[in-house]
Amino acid sequence: MTLKQMILLVSMFAATVAAIYLEPTQKIADERKSFVLANIIPQQFGDWKLIDSSEGGRIINPEQNTLINKLYSQTLSRTYVNSKGEQVMLVIAYGEDQSDGTQLHYPEVCYPAQGFQIIAAENSLLKTSLGSKPARKLIATFSTRVEPIIYWTTIGNKAVFRGKETRLQKLKYGLQGKIPDGILFRTSSITPDTTHGFELQVSFINNLLSVLPENNLNAIAGL
Repeated sequence: MTLKQMILLVSMFAATVAAIYLEPTQKIADERKSFVLANIIPQQFGDWKLIDSSEGGRIINPEQNTLINKLYSQTLSRTYVNSKGEQVMLVIAYGEDQSDGTQLHYPEVCYPAQGFQIIAAENSLLKTSLGSKPARKLIATFSTRVEPIIYWTTIGNKAVFRGKETRLQKLKYGLQGKIPDGILFRTSSITPDTTHGFELQVSFINNLLSVLPENNLNAIAGL
């Protein structure tokens, strides 16, 4: 056997061993006790109360129904109204296994799939009462409907921008032998005044975060 063949054989053996011992096996989701979105997210808080979704705008699913069970362990879709009659739609999608095959799908995908156009999109540092967090702001339109949207995603216990930050966070957990879970948290409202729509959603988000159990804040908000 030549030296080159020996080096190749050793490299292949090392790669095989690394694949076996570095393959993530511990699910972060298993560490979360009684993590049920329907129980964690209150039906009334601050100036907001839950209303029947039929009374509000059509809520856009985080993905087509045929894929929801594959992609997500839990989903929550609700519409809230305040004392002024202003409405905010809330969607939370939770996935226990954020591998490439079951990763969260973004509003930039699910909205156009349901007939909307995304006319504006930008990364944003969302200011909350618990600190700033990476989020994304979109404006979607469908005929005369204008829908400003704020969303963020978490990988494990950290909120991250999509793309490079998401991949790095997954790699970080993988090197620890852990399989991260993930959240897509989305608010939206229907209004042509997008500036007010965004402000309304930020107020809603802050009200909600202030009443969430502390032990669930990392999972839901990456704080």
